Amino acid sequence: MCQRWMFGFLLFLTTPLTTMAAVKEYQNRDAFQAAAGFTTQEDFNSVRVNTDFFPDPVTLPSGLTLVADGGDNFIDATIRDDESDVNGTTNVFFFTGQQDMETNARILLPEPVSAFGAQFVALQDTGEQTRFQLRLGDVVVATLAPPSRPPNGSGGFSNRFYGCVAGAGEAFDSIWLVRVENDVFGMDDVEFSGKPPPVPVLPAPFLLLLAGLLAVFGLRRLSP
Repeated sequence: MCQRWMFGFLLFLTTPLTTMAAVKEYQNRDAFQAAAGFTTQEDFNSVRVNTDFFPDPVTLPSGLTLVADGGDNFIDATIRDDESDVNGTTNVFFFTGQQDMETNARILLPEPVSAFGAQFVALQDTGEQTRFQLRLGDVVVATLAPPSRPPNGSGGFSNRFYGCVAGAGEAFDSIWLVRVENDVFGMDDVEFSGKPPPVPVLPAPFLLLLAGLLAVFGLRRLSP
């Protein structure tokens, strides 16, 4: 009995907690931006050569970090694969094909955020293949299934925006790409909610002038 209890306790410690937060999904960038507010952008154009993020993570100027649990996950600077070409510029190539791993890649954010969106090509083109697991530390905040491309008979790869915004008070600091079936897709033009823009600080001379004007105005009102 004691051994069973210990096994259950250890399993509890190693299993991520799950809490289902209210998360709204978007397939239109303008609507996403309106809901997300101020965002930080990452276009990956600072990367000049193809760069794997397996086994070592890669951190971008925006603070975004990419890390994979298996090969064939890289930042594609030469657009060597049409299936990951979003707009002809440097993008991210994801391959969720490793069957013996919990996830195949993770997008780590520089701080807890409430919104994340990007342009994706070939994502879910043949049904549900990848789920997006939003986490805050070890806690699973929500698991999302980006919509599959509806059959349109046009052929080629889909190229569309997908994003999400968490409800008030909710946040996440990583996105784990969970394999459902083998998937290959590209990502570019990422946006995520960061700290709000700084409030401009008025220079000291301007503040003194403003204080003087207010004082003069106050004296005039007090004069009979």
